[in-house]
Amino acid sequence: MHYRTLPTLSAVGIFISVAAASASENRLGIWPGMTIEEVASALKPRCPDIMIVGSDERSVTCRIGGVGATVINATASTKGRTYYIDWREAADDELMSYVKRIAGELGLRGPGKGCKFYDYELRCWRAKDGSVLYSGERDAQKRYISYIVNDRIKEEDEGPAIEAPVNRDE
Repeated sequence: MHYRTLPTLSAVGIFISVAAASASENRLGIWPGMTIEEVASALKPRCPDIMIVGSDERSVTCRIGGVGATVINATASTKGRTYYIDWREAADDELMSYVKRIAGELGLRGPGKGCKFYDYELRCWRAKDGSVLYSGERDAQKRYISYIVNDRIKEEDEGPAIEAPVNRDE
């Protein structure tokens, strides 16, 4: 997986956003900075078969439904704070409608900005806490994939990333 080489987002440019989402305001119920135990507790009512794996960098995986299931993953630093969240879900929305709806449901405002996450052109929003929502990718099953990444947490807990596989040309 690509969890250990997340991009450094401090140089990604200015994003349009006026509000940071807290776990109590957003559709997922989780946000970077929560412990793996807090994430698991928040997701458990929707994910009876929730899995926590890893020893240093621990991850939670939540699967909701059968075929075409919504899948939520959260990864924590070696100090136990979540810094990376991704989820996949089926939606009939057109791309721009979906990403704007998701941003709003996470408490983020504004139209977002076009930016690269790895090799994907996505829409992104920056929250006040430094977390960045990237949305608009589709997987092989045509589910939308969204990411919330907080490099500040990762760097505070483990130092700066040695390798950033993102094209940061902004």
